Amino acid sequence: MARRSLLIPEITTETRSWTTRITVTEDIPAITCGKNSKMKRYIFTDEKDNQVIATAWDFHIPYLVQKLYLFKVYDITYAHVKSVEAQYRILRNPYQWVLQRDTLIRPKAEVEPNLSCLLSNLTSFREIATNAGNLNNMDIMGVILVYANPTTVITDHGLKNIQRFTFVDMERIPISVTLWGEMKEIMSPILEEAANTLSVVVVRRLSPSKSKFKLIGLSLSAKNSSSFTINPPLELVFNLKSWIDSKTRQELEEFLVDQTITLLRNQLTQGSKKILTLAEIKTAEKNGDYWVKGLLQIATEEQKFFYLGCNNCSAKNKRK
Repeated sequence: MARRSLLIPEITTETRSWTTRITVTEDIPAITCGKNSKMKRYIFTDEKDNQVIATAWDFHIPYLVQKLYLFKVYDITYAHVKSVEAQYRILRNPYQWVLQRDTLIRPKAEVEPNLSCLLSNLTSFREIATNAGNLNNMDIMGVILVYANPTTVITDHGLKNIQRFTFVDMERIPISVTLWGEMKEIMSPILEEAANTLSVVVVRRLSPSKSKFKLIGLSLSAKNSSSFTINPPLELVFNLKSWIDSKTRQELEEFLVDQTITLLRNQLTQGSKKILTLAEIKTAEKNGDYWVKGLLQIATEEQKFFYLGCNNCSAKNKRK
């Protein structure tokens, strides 16, 4: 008698000798945990849209990378089931599976994959542009039009390597996504290639950027749990790709500039109560960031309107 394939919610720490059929819907980059450990995560989805995190550690990772591929269907048996504390969950499922070399993974090429969850929680670019501070764990779908060169910034936790990628969709609103540290090292080459080919990218679990280096209301940051999926075979993706392909790169870059200026102007108008004169800033009760509306005047070409300052006290750095 054939063993019944369980749904993901039926599998708990008490379940013994189980098999389930899943689609690999997300492939999250491997990251360093602690001093020497590597962790890689997948998101599995069953036929009823239930999901679970499947984790692989250290020397098991190379083996599983050769076994599991995005958008493919597999029968899984013998994964170790563990509870996940609430503060560490990135899905609603209170359990995760730990995959090892003895986990049975059988491909089911004849079965259609279930990818519906991949786009089920998309946040519109317009909502992000106006309400990003009140949102978290945002999913977006767009095309990367431009990307900045990698750079290093000073944060409260020291120097960090970052790179910014600017996404757009059919709403014609640019959204900047910043990659940090290890995620930047892994994903930047892939996203640069996606930008060069104007591929559609689905990014899951982004946070509002808390960095002082962000654009106001337009900037998101990737996390260690973020996933990046290039050109998933879904109708909404095809529609966006068709729209992008109908434009020339010059047209896309022109509206990118126009929309960025418009959004910043609108945000400045909405926050007009925060616009101060220079005299008011001098008498402000506390240090902070303020808007000033005025004309920048430089008496001579040699006159500087900026200087290198201390990150803590803003005092001018003197070169030796």
